[in-house]
Amino acid sequence: MSTGDFDGGAVKTQKCLSTRDVAKLLNIKPGRISQAVWSGRIPEPERGPGNAFFWTKPDIERCCRVLLNVGLEERLELLGKHESLRSMEAK
Repeated sequence: MSTGDFDGGAVKTQKCLSTRDVAKLLNIKPGRISQAVWSGRIPEPERGPGNAFFWTKPDIERCCRVLLNVGLEERLELLGKHESLRSMEAK
């Protein structure tokens, strides 16, 4: 999973994931996330180079709650991916 550090805006010191990586993490299709952003169900995250979304942990938490009606930690525990969350928090 690729992570990046964004040099501007509110995500300056946070780990960030692409929309595709968030979809893999949550085990859903990227289009489902994009459609939720476009329709206004999920607030648009910061954008990085190339106008791509940069998803921070709070953004992913909101996405998970809106689309899956469950918290991020609970979803990752269910999928056996709780280590992914720890690697995102470690900087």
